[in-house]
Amino acid sequence: MALVFKKIAEYDWQVTVETPDKGKFKQETFTAKFKNIGRKAFAKLVEEQDDEDFVKSVLVGWSGVKDDEGNDVPFNDENFEALTDNHFIVKGIIEAFGQSMRGASRKKLREVAKYWVQGEVIDETVEALKAFGATEEQIAAEKKTKNW
Repeated sequence: MALVFKKIAEYDWQVTVETPDKGKFKQETFTAKFKNIGRKAFAKLVEEQDDEDFVKSVLVGWSGVKDDEGNDVPFNDENFEALTDNHFIVKGIIEAFGQSMRGASRKKLREVAKYWVQGEVIDETVEALKAFGATEEQIAAEKKTKNW
């Protein structure tokens, strides 16, 4: 079957957010609308952006976000600021975007690891590498390089 090249500006992707609940993590989901970015723009985002700016650069909408009363929370600046103030939601968005970019350049794994190590624990770095499609061999090599 031939490849049909289509320029896609945006796409929907499920985000899973794990939040602490009574000593365990509870999983909730919503659908993010991500901006489709090229490999070079992606590499630049990973290298130069903090978490909030990264999310601002790629998240252009959502559905399935509800308030405490079950009402839809519309995508706007005020709600975006409130959501991105929550570490667990930001982590879920970044991981989901990483999963959607599995075809991203493998040579960027080291930069992804650096990005995740900022204030995060090693286990989350390994999860980020997995989200970006790293093999067990690549993760082992990264661990050896970092002396984990």
